[in-house]
Amino acid sequence: MPSKSATIEPMTPKDRARYGAAVAKDAAFDAVHELWRRRHAEGLTQREAANSIGADEGWFSKQFNGPRNWTMESFGALVQSLNGSVEIVVRAIEDVVKTNLTNYDAYDEMDDLPPHNPKQWNPKELKPSTETKGTVKANPHFEGA
Repeated sequence: MPSKSATIEPMTPKDRARYGAAVAKDAAFDAVHELWRRRHAEGLTQREAANSIGADEGWFSKQFNGPRNWTMESFGALVQSLNGSVEIVVRAIEDVVKTNLTNYDAYDEMDDLPPHNPKQWNPKELKPSTETKGTVKANPHFEGA
């Protein structure tokens, strides 16, 4: 008996809008929480953070229960209270996201290389690097080659 594959219905325009807002709030919440963990480990208290922006300690504490009603104003205030800064990056959904979990960045250096010229180097004559045993440097144009 053939198995039924699940189908996913496309989102409605309202669902897409809600989803976009949820993703943005989630990213903001995670970023503020990460900064809070760092500042708290350095000795900053909620009272000190709240006082630095003229806010009530209760309001400050409530914000960390979730980003339910965060506005850009509350997000910015929280970042300032934690001595942080904001950088917002928006990219097309099809753009590759560079992370530390992949090797995409290994190819970045290649974009800056001059076009391949077989007279400049011969891959058959590769020599192991003296810096790391077993490493082979394939292109003399890389830094440190």
